[in-house]
Amino acid sequence: MDKKIMAGPWITELEIKTVEEMMRNGWHNYDYVEKFEPEFAKYHDRKYGVMTPNCTSAIHLMLLAIGIKEGDEVIVPEITWTGTAAPITYQKAIPVFCDIDPNDWCLDP
Repeated sequence: MDKKIMAGPWITELEIKTVEEMMRNGWHNYDYVEKFEPEFAKYHDRKYGVMTPNCTSAIHLMLLAIGIKEGDEVIVPEITWTGTAAPITYQKAIPVFCDIDPNDWCLDP
Protein backbone atom coordinates (compact mmCIF):
# COMPACT_ATOMS: atom_id res chain seq x y z
CA MET A 1 0.00 0.00 0.00
CA ASP A 2 1.64 3.23 -1.13
CA LYS A 3 -0.95 5.73 0.06
CA LYS A 4 -1.73 6.57 3.64
CA ILE A 5 -5.38 7.28 4.25
CA MET A 6 -5.95 10.17 6.59
CA ALA A 7 -9.35 11.61 7.42
CA GLY A 8 -10.10 15.04 8.75
CA PRO A 9 -13.08 16.23 10.74
CA TRP A 10 -16.47 16.70 9.12
CA ILE A 11 -17.59 20.11 10.32
CA THR A 12 -21.00 21.47 9.39
CA GLU A 13 -22.82 24.66 10.31
CA LEU A 14 -24.36 22.81 13.30
CA GLU A 15 -20.91 22.16 14.83
CA ILE A 16 -19.83 25.75 14.19
CA LYS A 17 -23.04 27.10 15.74
CA THR A 18 -22.73 24.82 18.77
CA VAL A 19 -19.08 25.71 19.43
CA GLU A 20 -19.85 29.41 19.04
CA GLU A 21 -22.76 29.09 21.47
CA MET A 22 -20.57 27.24 23.97
CA MET A 23 -17.85 29.88 23.69
CA ARG A 24 -20.36 32.66 24.34
CA ASN A 25 -22.08 30.86 27.24
CA GLY A 26 -19.03 29.23 28.81
CA TRP A 27 -17.58 25.75 28.46
CA HIS A 28 -18.47 25.07 32.08
CA ASN A 29 -22.17 25.00 31.21
CA TYR A 30 -23.11 21.35 31.74
CA ASP A 31 -26.34 21.73 29.77
CA TYR A 32 -24.32 20.67 26.71
CA VAL A 33 -23.16 17.48 28.41
CA GLU A 34 -26.67 16.74 29.70
CA LYS A 35 -27.99 17.08 26.12
CA PHE A 36 -25.16 15.22 24.40
CA GLU A 37 -24.93 12.06 26.52
CA PRO A 38 -28.51 10.77 26.04
CA GLU A 39 -28.54 11.72 22.35
CA PHE A 40 -25.24 9.92 21.78
CA ALA A 41 -26.52 6.85 23.64
CA LYS A 42 -29.74 6.84 21.62
CA TYR A 43 -27.85 7.19 18.33
CA HIS A 44 -25.80 4.10 19.24
CA ASP A 45 -28.84 2.22 20.58
CA ARG A 46 -27.46 2.17 24.13
CA LYS A 47 -29.05 2.93 27.47
CA TYR A 48 -26.29 5.32 28.59
CA GLY A 49 -23.59 7.51 27.12
CA VAL A 50 -20.71 9.08 29.05
CA MET A 51 -18.86 12.16 27.88
CA THR A 52 -15.25 12.69 28.91
CA PRO A 53 -13.21 15.87 28.55
CA ASN A 54 -10.51 14.12 26.51
CA CYS A 55 -9.38 10.76 25.13
CA THR A 56 -6.91 10.19 27.96
CA SER A 57 -9.79 10.19 30.45
CA ALA A 58 -11.82 7.93 28.16
CA ILE A 59 -8.95 5.43 27.93
CA HIS A 60 -8.56 5.51 31.73
CA LEU A 61 -12.28 4.78 32.22
CA MET A 62 -12.08 1.94 29.69
CA LEU A 63 -9.12 0.40 31.51
CA LEU A 64 -11.04 0.59 34.79
CA ALA A 65 -14.14 -0.92 33.16
CA ILE A 66 -12.26 -3.93 31.81
CA GLY A 67 -10.42 -4.51 35.08
CA ILE A 68 -6.83 -3.60 34.16
CA LYS A 69 -4.84 -3.64 37.38
CA GLU A 70 -1.31 -3.41 38.78
CA GLY A 71 1.16 -5.56 36.88
CA ASP A 72 -1.09 -6.18 33.85
CA GLU A 73 0.53 -5.58 30.47
CA VAL A 74 -1.27 -3.47 27.88
CA ILE A 75 -0.10 -3.35 24.26
CA VAL A 76 0.30 0.17 22.86
CA PRO A 77 1.40 1.24 19.36
CA GLU A 78 4.90 2.71 19.43
CA ILE A 79 3.77 5.69 17.38
CA THR A 80 1.36 7.29 19.80
CA TRP A 81 0.74 10.21 22.08
CA THR A 82 1.59 10.33 25.80
CA GLY A 83 -2.13 10.34 26.60
CA THR A 84 -2.45 6.83 25.16
CA ALA A 85 0.05 5.22 27.52
CA ALA A 86 -0.35 7.46 30.59
CA PRO A 87 -3.69 5.96 31.73
CA ILE A 88 -2.06 2.52 31.75
CA THR A 89 0.43 3.79 34.31
CA TYR A 90 -2.42 5.30 36.37
CA GLN A 91 -3.54 1.69 36.93
CA LYS A 92 0.06 0.70 37.74
CA ALA A 93 -0.09 -1.55 34.70
CA ILE A 94 2.75 -1.86 32.21
CA PRO A 95 2.56 -0.31 28.73
CA VAL A 96 4.17 -2.64 26.19
CA PHE A 97 5.08 -0.76 23.04
CA CYS A 98 4.63 -2.63 19.78
CA ASP A 99 6.00 -1.76 16.35
CA ILE A 100 3.61 -0.63 13.67
CA ASP A 101 3.43 -1.55 10.02
CA PRO A 102 4.61 1.53 8.08
CA ASN A 103 2.11 0.82 5.30
CA ASP A 104 -1.09 0.81 7.31
CA TRP A 105 -0.01 2.14 10.76
CA CYS A 106 -1.58 -0.91 12.46
CA LEU A 107 0.20 -3.00 15.10
CA ASP A 108 2.82 -5.28 13.59
CA PRO A 109 3.26 -8.32 15.84
